[in-house]
Amino acid sequence: MDSLEDDSFGGPVRNPAGLGALSLIIGVATVALVFAAGLYLVGAILGAVGLALGGYAVNYANRSRNVPDWKVFLILGGIGLLLSMVGFIYGFANGL
Repeated sequence: MDSLEDDSFGGPVRNPAGLGALSLIIGVATVALVFAAGLYLVGAILGAVGLALGGYAVNYANRSRNVPDWKVFLILGGIGLLLSMVGFIYGFANGL
């Protein structure tokens, strides 16, 4: 699937803005849970979910180059991925 219009499975076309924003929100929540609240295990679990979603968001935004502002969505997903990774590593290291 090279473009958003070419959906060979007949499913709904996803919006890269929603995926990037959700990845960023999960990344911020992960860092807040781990550093501010001290909920290391919950932060590690949420960080793992954020890692998967952030990786998917970056990949999907990279494949959606025909969408206006695709670079913004790529950056949002990348920041969310980075924050989720930091929260996951810190939460996993201190939670176990």
